[in-house]
Amino acid sequence: MRRILAYLLVTFLFGACGGKEKVPSGIIPPGRMASITADVLMAREAYTQKKKAFDKQNVHPLLAVMKDYGIDTVQYYRSLEWYGKHPEIFQRVYTLTDSIIQYRLDSLDLKVKVKRDSSRKDGQGRDEKVKKVPFPFGES
Repeated sequence: MRRILAYLLVTFLFGACGGKEKVPSGIIPPGRMASITADVLMAREAYTQKKKAFDKQNVHPLLAVMKDYGIDTVQYYRSLEWYGKHPEIFQRVYTLTDSIIQYRLDSLDLKVKVKRDSSRKDGQGRDEKVKKVPFPFGES
């Protein structure tokens, strides 16, 4: 649900501040491309860290991400190539990709902090509420 809301909001934001150049049909829209690229980068990092586990289960992270988004690698790489030829739009995609990854890392840091606080033996911090990290693209 969060992913869908983030995608819709990102798509709206890119549409609202769209430049003169339009993304042609057949090319993944900027907001969706940023979400896919964030997932691809995180999947590649996970694969680097746990290569044996992925290989043992016969899972290829890039293909898994493409399947999640209902696209194939040809469409992804064709879109990536198009964005590479349009650096202004490509920069916006990567800025958004960076924001998505940073949001996810901040969320993970918050979960670790909550878990650490709740496991304290002295009992302090268990009843304290941790502020929710705001979603950078609006409420989800």
